Amino acid sequence: MFLYVLRTIFSKMPRNILLTGFPRSGKTTLLEQVVRGISKKKGFLTREVKECGERTGFEVVSSDNQVLLLASIHLNTRYESPRYHLNTSPEISRYCADIEGFDKFVSSQFKYSKEHSLYLDEIGQMQLFSSHFRDLVTNYLDASNLFLATISKVYSDAFTESIKRRSDVILVEVDSSDRDTAYREITQLIGGV
Repeated sequence: MFLYVLRTIFSKMPRNILLTGFPRSGKTTLLEQVVRGISKKKGFLTREVKECGERTGFEVVSSDNQVLLLASIHLNTRYESPRYHLNTSPEISRYCADIEGFDKFVSSQFKYSKEHSLYLDEIGQMQLFSSHFRDLVTNYLDASNLFLATISKVYSDAFTESIKRRSDVILVEVDSSDRDTAYREITQLIGGV
């Protein structure tokens, strides 16, 4: 009886864990550390691209080692988006984003099994220019799989706010001075899922 009660409690626990914090708080580092210990996984991380020690862009790296340059100070791509009324690549700060390439990259992330843990880095302004990415986020949130993601604390829109308000989401605040506590909290949550 006791095991049945535990299984029932854990089966109703939120399976969506979102790491939030300010830029450079260690959200990506923490997510990478957690997913490194998971054998069956599907998703991607966003990494900085540096030249001569200076950040010049961002690339996304999938669990099956696909790599795409997402944004760069060197990109000058054209992109037509009726949703955002853009006819050039969206600019975020000093970076131009390759949304067309990102859409193709994201389309391969929809194929996963029930055994996969899902992860995304980051649900942020740059990635959210892609409607395919928004669909992927919703798909992962609605799946019965464990889902881990980072979500911007700086950028906010109706979509990100609706995600944070979902009853099946646990928000974990990441602070660079206390990442170890967040890591322990996440691994305990994963153990209970």
